[in-house]
Amino acid sequence: MEEFIYNFNKLLPYFLVFPIFLIIIVFILKILSKKNINDNNIALFGLFVNLNKKDTFLICLLLVQLFFLISSIFINNSSIFLILFILLPIILFSILIREHFKIIINIVLTIFVFVLIIFKDIFYLYLKDVTTLWYVELIYIVLCLSILVFSIFIFIFNFNKIINNKKLKDLK
Repeated sequence: MEEFIYNFNKLLPYFLVFPIFLIIIVFILKILSKKNINDNNIALFGLFVNLNKKDTFLICLLLVQLFFLISSIFINNSSIFLILFILLPIILFSILIREHFKIIINIVLTIFVFVLIIFKDIFYLYLKDVTTLWYVELIYIVLCLSILVFSIFIFIFNFNKIINNKKLKDLK
């Protein structure tokens, strides 16, 4: 029981960041929908028209992984649960799209991002416990930005696969 409480306390920051993440996404979509109708809005919202349940589930998996990757920038406490929460959605995504080569690419990219997260945590602990040096802070910031960029890249890389499959289905 104590181990469960300890692990739950490690996950508590994610439960606090998740509602903020959802509010930001809803707010951005609300702003985009209030703009005048033009080709860009139609193209953006047209991506989500006539999605079947599988494609919707795949997009949700990608958003969950993106959430955990971005929230790991702000939470400086990596654990085995973080790697599970980061790898599990992308493995499920890769299995559901039935492309074995994508499984390998997604796992390698995700492990690379997790290594960046571990390095970020190491530099954070160094800054917190040892000393504050400008170049160590700069490395920490670059690592955080790298995690953000790679997280968005993984999301777009996989989201593109869903959209291409949808376009192929629409053409048939």
